[in-house]
Amino acid sequence: QQQSIDSLPDKLEQRMGAILEKKGVAAGNITRDLLREEIRALLEEVGLQKEKSAASSTPSPAQTRNYHTWGGKFHVLPKDFAFPSIDPLAAWMLWWFGNPKLNYPPYKGILSDDLDTPQKKATLSEWSVMMRHITNGIEKTLENRCRTSVTKLMPSSCLRLGTTHWS
Repeated sequence: QQQSIDSLPDKLEQRMGAILEKKGVAAGNITRDLLREEIRALLEEVGLQKEKSAASSTPSPAQTRNYHTWGGKFHVLPKDFAFPSIDPLAAWMLWWFGNPKLNYPPYKGILSDDLDTPQKKATLSEWSVMMRHITNGIEKTLENRCRTSVTKLMPSSCLRLGTTHWS
């Protein structure tokens, strides 16, 4: 299974590149549903997602979010949440997708009120600045044609594009 995981970024990049060419991202012909289905198919192909059974083919309810109470308020993160020490690609993935295993939302949606220390709030700000720089680099490279959904689906490619203009 580790081989499947290791090969996933390259396969995803190739598959999404072919879809983008075929469907024409600049013309706006790619829908969220199309991208979702392509990703699911690819995950099944590399053995990282089980095929849906007939019983589960009905639409699932919207994802539920657990809320945590501390400081007399509701928060999307537990008080003991900590930003991990990770590489930029992993940070990019958490920024867009969160950590479903821990039921953390995409980090881009974390508010400073959901963090309990000035250090965590400063880290959120640093991550935000880094992601803004990467996104600006992507847009500069692709002349503003990169859609958010594309940015999410080809993280390693977009990260490389976004950091090519750093000096």
